[in-house]
Amino acid sequence: MQFSVLGPVSVSTSEGPVTVEAPKQRLLLAHLISRTNHPLPPDSLIELLWSHNPPSSARKALAWHVMQLRNVLGGKERLAWHGNGYVLNTERDEVDAARFEELHRQATAVRDADPRRAAQLLNQALGLWRGTAYGELPESGALLEEANRLNELRLVALEARCDIDLELGRHGDIVPELTGLVADHPFREKFRAALMLALYRCGRQADALRSYREGRTRFAEELGLEPGPSLRQLEQRILNADPGLDAPVAETATIASVVPAQLPADLRSFTGREPEVARLLDLSTVDTNRPGAIVVGALDGMAGIGKTALAVHVAQRLTASYPGGQLFIDLHGFTEGVTPVTPGQALDRMLRTLGVALQQIPPDVDERAALYRSLLADRRMLIVLDNAVNEAQVTPLLPGASGSLVLITSRRRLVGLEGAQYLQLDVLSPDEAVSLLLRLAEISQPSDADRELAAEIVTLCGRLPLAVRIAAAKLRHRRHWSLRTVRDRLLDERDRLHQLELGERSVSAAFTMSYEDIDAEARRVFRLLSLFPGSHFDVLVAAALADRSVAVVEELLDVLIEANLLTVLGPGRFAFHDLLRRFANQAHEAAADYATETAELHSRLLNYYRHAVYSVATTIDPGMVNLAEPPQTALALPELPTTESAHDWYQAEHLNVFAVIDLAPDWGLDEQLCQLVNAVSTVSIIFSHYQWQYDMCERGLQAARRCGDRDCEARLLNHQALALRKLDRVPEAVALHEQSLLLRRELGDRLGEAAILNNLGLIHRRAGALDKAIATYEQALRLGDDARMMSIHALLRSNLAECWIRLERFDAALEQVRLAEPIITELGSERQTARLQHYYGSVYYHLGEYDRALRHFARSLEYCERVMEPYGHASVLNGMANVYRDRGDIPTAVDFHERALLLCRSISDTDLEALILYGLGRTHRAAGHRELALSNLRAAVAAATQTGDAYQLEHANRELADTQAADHPQRLESSDTPAVN
Repeated sequence: MQFSVLGPVSVSTSEGPVTVEAPKQRLLLAHLISRTNHPLPPDSLIELLWSHNPPSSARKALAWHVMQLRNVLGGKERLAWHGNGYVLNTERDEVDAARFEELHRQATAVRDADPRRAAQLLNQALGLWRGTAYGELPESGALLEEANRLNELRLVALEARCDIDLELGRHGDIVPELTGLVADHPFREKFRAALMLALYRCGRQADALRSYREGRTRFAEELGLEPGPSLRQLEQRILNADPGLDAPVAETATIASVVPAQLPADLRSFTGREPEVARLLDLSTVDTNRPGAIVVGALDGMAGIGKTALAVHVAQRLTASYPGGQLFIDLHGFTEGVTPVTPGQALDRMLRTLGVALQQIPPDVDERAALYRSLLADRRMLIVLDNAVNEAQVTPLLPGASGSLVLITSRRRLVGLEGAQYLQLDVLSPDEAVSLLLRLAEISQPSDADRELAAEIVTLCGRLPLAVRIAAAKLRHRRHWSLRTVRDRLLDERDRLHQLELGERSVSAAFTMSYEDIDAEARRVFRLLSLFPGSHFDVLVAAALADRSVAVVEELLDVLIEANLLTVLGPGRFAFHDLLRRFANQAHEAAADYATETAELHSRLLNYYRHAVYSVATTIDPGMVNLAEPPQTALALPELPTTESAHDWYQAEHLNVFAVIDLAPDWGLDEQLCQLVNAVSTVSIIFSHYQWQYDMCERGLQAARRCGDRDCEARLLNHQALALRKLDRVPEAVALHEQSLLLRRELGDRLGEAAILNNLGLIHRRAGALDKAIATYEQALRLGDDARMMSIHALLRSNLAECWIRLERFDAALEQVRLAEPIITELGSERQTARLQHYYGSVYYHLGEYDRALRHFARSLEYCERVMEPYGHASVLNGMANVYRDRGDIPTAVDFHERALLLCRSISDTDLEALILYGLGRTHRAAGHRELALSNLRAAVAAATQTGDAYQLEHANRELADTQAADHPQRLESSDTPAVN
């Protein structure tokens, strides 16, 4: 049995890990391991488990926890009662802390006589560590003291190992490791001294002196001290180029059987990533059916996403499965100011780590790779190749058939690694990011307000681990700062990247390496795409923004995706991480052609969306009234051959369109803006985007007035009035319609005038002024009957039919429907055909011809489904429900009413909801469901009151009164049913 405390406390046997889940039992086990083979009295354990507030039954509870531990540890022989306490009986090599201390003792003993052997022993000792001693358990008392003792001993061992590496001339190999150690332990002077010396011996005198200056600054700012005398002396010796600092001549060595343990320490603050960790851990079992095969896991993701942290965390957990040792090398593919490591350099380091003498390393890269594969042929090793630049850099570093696991991290997706298991890292989840921030900031007991502020901070950081770590580090080191301070500093989007800098850590610097790694054309597209106001985009938008062909842009998008500078949301949909977007904005602002590129891009974007929305409108309704066709364009546009494709495009893009319109007033392109708004508002009413339509029209109207486009102004006043009517703001709608009507008459636009009269007629009809509505519709019909007026004539006659139905003049209503039919047939508008069949059904229903009514309703329903018209669909379902009720089929009627109501509420149309609730109330009354009838009728009255539809309100009130007065529900005649719109 193996007991591990150099990281999270764990127990394992030859059959696998032993699970100890209960927190008290884990804490008890940790204390027992810390004093193996020494009895711990019950009183002492009770104090450890319950501190100063033990329960009255503490002894019984302790005995129960001991019994549970015995069940998983193997009984009383393992966890025994001895003398006056409980004792965990172990052999010395069963506890990793004991093995670590023994290896450290042996290394110390042979340090002077055999430094190479001492380094091997120290590597083995350090390889046992998987994180902070005792993981998350120590909070206070003896266990915390023991954890601190072991953690300190590990740092001492690291210092000794680094000293030996410098003594043996391995300065080039340990610079990356020492850089991390100095970052994690900035006040341990031995690490900083070792780093300075290693850098100096690598010919990096300036970097060595910069490391000293950074240390001196931190000492002064945070401790109020100067560095110690040995560190100050080392700085002076470096300034003087003291020959005594030169690297020793490397010793001659033979190829030895060395078990390397190069993995960096696991981050104590590692948080979350459970699915990713599980997937990578599973890689160690992939080769069970093919012994000897290597397994390659390739992790990619944007800069700062936490690839290295994840790879090291998983590697540390897998060390026991790879007895051949662990190799780790930073290939510096994306390290600022550092040239990427060549395959030859990497192989040189790895061969020396494996015990190959300098004289025995071949000069040729292929020969080095062959020797490397030979040394690994019969051993299972875990190899981490960190920060790779491309496939060519890592391919020579892959073992042959050795049963080894190779984990590769890169900002690029290394698609050329045949057989690799790929894992692309995304940002942390909200909970993971908050946990990481609070943990790193050392806020152990956050309040609800703290958690809310932390959630805001990680959102502003884009949940990017690097950004979260920098924000947390500022909180931890600047004690006068609070969570609110950090939140407030990050709120300014333009200053956000600057705020995410601390010392050498910088989100912007991390992004710069990825940005500079792509070619100039890809960089240009990256910059321009960041100006898109929407949250996501497709390749056609990207082509419009970049002013390039679709084929060219597709290739450039692939470059950005492979460099993890762009996120794929789904097939054909792309997006920026928020911080990357800001970085790209800044890069664009710094470009020489900033002003010209920006102006041209805005013009292309408005032009693209105007054409695309026009295509949507004319696909959905070929007879669309009063929509001007845009001029020809060379831009690639979406192909929308069907109504469904037009609906899908608009649903995917409408928020982007609104975002463009929201920002466009600042672009100085008023003529293009007001034309785009005209096209969009024509379509948005179909999708029930009433408030958005009103707001968009307001921006369009301002643009139309600035550029003097009175025609567009008249159209937008009409569209805005339509939105107000749907929002139940009727008086305001009438006022805007009348303004638009005056403009239309001044412009001599009969088609526009007829369209506005049609809309005013709808308002008169709603108010119950049916005679005035009929007169208004007939006035519009007299304005002309040329080809341009066909579509509006069809609408006018359909609306006249509705008025005659309400007046119970069904012959007149049928005449208007028949007059509209040839016009609609010639137009080929499926939307208007659906409306026509609907009115036929409504007339025949009121005439009592139920079979004919259902046939026409069924045809209307087919067209509504084809053109995806939810309003018409719900209206038809309600009409069919009325037919089924009056034929006595109550269950079917209720079903159709409820389907209609559900669909109506999805588009928030109060007018239609009042009508459906009225019909449902009548149906429940007919079925004898008095309470249900009353409930629905009251709701119908409330909805009709809200909309101001006098006709619907009158009928709903009458039906409600009759239902309240009646002892027994009675069926009403069909003539009492209000018209179906």
